Amino acid sequence: MESSKYCAICFGGITRAHWTQSLTTVLIRESRVDIGSIRYDQNTILQVSRSLLRPEEQTQIRLIPSQSYTPAEAFIMHTSCYRLVCEFAGHEVRPHQIYRLCQATQPDQERCFLNETNRFPYMWPDPYTILTPRKSLSSSEDSWLFFKPGKAHYGSTFLFKLPPEIMLLILQHLPPSDLVRFFRTSRQALSYASLFCQLNPLHFFRCSTGATNCSEDKQILMLALSTWTRYEELDLRWQLVTKVCELAKLLSFLSDIGLAVGPTPNPRAPLLHVQHQHGLHEDLIEIPNNVKNIQVCSILLAGRRYICGIGVDTGESCLFYGNKTESLRTLDINNRELEAIGLAEDALGVRSMRCGTSPWVFGDPETLGCWGGLSVPQGRRKIQIIRDALKIRYLNWYHETAPLFEETLLIRNQHPSLSSHEFISEELYVQRNQGKERGLVTRFGNFPTEAIRFSRELQHLTLHGGGGLNGISGLSIQTNSESYCVGSCKGASSSMTLHTPDESLSEIDVRISNLYPLALIFRTSWNRELFVEPRQLGEGVQCEIKALRPPPDHCITGLYFRFEGSVIVSVGLIFALSESMN
Repeated sequence: MESSKYCAICFGGITRAHWTQSLTTVLIRESRVDIGSIRYDQNTILQVSRSLLRPEEQTQIRLIPSQSYTPAEAFIMHTSCYRLVCEFAGHEVRPHQIYRLCQATQPDQERCFLNETNRFPYMWPDPYTILTPRKSLSSSEDSWLFFKPGKAHYGSTFLFKLPPEIMLLILQHLPPSDLVRFFRTSRQALSYASLFCQLNPLHFFRCSTGATNCSEDKQILMLALSTWTRYEELDLRWQLVTKVCELAKLLSFLSDIGLAVGPTPNPRAPLLHVQHQHGLHEDLIEIPNNVKNIQVCSILLAGRRYICGIGVDTGESCLFYGNKTESLRTLDINNRELEAIGLAEDALGVRSMRCGTSPWVFGDPETLGCWGGLSVPQGRRKIQIIRDALKIRYLNWYHETAPLFEETLLIRNQHPSLSSHEFISEELYVQRNQGKERGLVTRFGNFPTEAIRFSRELQHLTLHGGGGLNGISGLSIQTNSESYCVGSCKGASSSMTLHTPDESLSEIDVRISNLYPLALIFRTSWNRELFVEPRQLGEGVQCEIKALRPPPDHCITGLYFRFEGSVIVSVGLIFALSESMN
């Protein structure tokens, strides 16, 4: 059995810190969920998980260190993170609940959504153990002088003219390190410490001076922490505890899908390595001719809203699929022909949608900072959704034939096909590995690409990367109004300044080779070129050069790329009518 080497709760790794090497596992054993423990051994490839429910049973698990691997049948957690989830849940957490929580909060790593997984640094403090910075401070000279009448320092009085309620609202947005500095400025500031900690227990969770039954314990704690130099760890601990607390709250939303029925056989479902009753599930939603509207509900996960349920309302009845929440929006499709569905997605699922030109229910892709997609109806009035126990992972019109090229792409910020003036074309798209992208479409239905837009405002263009075997790692541009970068814009680079408005980007030549990454040559209307100097191709190396030019009377308004690792492996043109850009 395999699992990621990263904690399914905090996404942190296994480090030299002893607490990160004590692991809890949740996995599928003979169609049931089992929970176990691992004491990590760096000298072995296969780690041994000992069942906590049946101590005589053991399971060998190979931990995959790759950040592009997505676990599905087994998850590991730092034992401290697991204990925090149980504590914040306030009730017994059953094995299948923690399994479903891990599955639902696991981002899709295999399709390479750039910058989507926020991992904690390699060194951060144990969030579960009690932190005691200095037990003897309550009797120290420093503490005694601070509380002695006439000896305390007084800060600015302006801030303290605010009502206490407003003051506490402001303070709750500060990290612990800034709070400690503030509380240490004066006796008046310190007087807020106890009430603040009572209202915001996560900022200094399990932090203690070791004193008991002391009315000024929190004030003394702030003085103790002010002598503690590891402020960065204090802030990281607060971030981690807050994240785990928010995840624990989601346990009450976990649906019971799959407890009595089998998983979806759809090969496009994200994470579908799982063929058991706890897998992801498929629903085919019939859209009757007399439909009045579609109801869409969302759930908050990691500070972002995700669509978690869809209902079809005919006015006489309403069928609902997924989780129904108070965050509900309505798409009015009364007497409307079936139209394309616009989607906003990221590595965790579907964040927003719209039908035709209707408003986005929870924000458009650009505002949300995610990827735009679309699905075009092909005759049958059915919507297909793939959902985990919390939310919808995948949504589209049900197809019995292959999807259109435009449907296979998720494009950062805005999909050109949802625009009234921008276009993309399969003929103006080049991929180094067609088989890999066909496989992604077969398994997931689509894959993400990064995009950069510039229209006629493009002033400066920079390519990043060493060329040759290193490939192109990034592209940065400067327009009249902003600068923008895609990929890794560090290291070796080659750049060009355009003489706008007379000079514009007119063509991109793409060199394709089985042995080398893609090489790009940018050509302008003045026949100038920009490229990262490639190394000399070896003897006998075959390559093909494809020129990407917009159709007649059109101009290039942007580019979209797919990355593998840190290198561009495909590129396509975004174009528009020239007259629409004047």
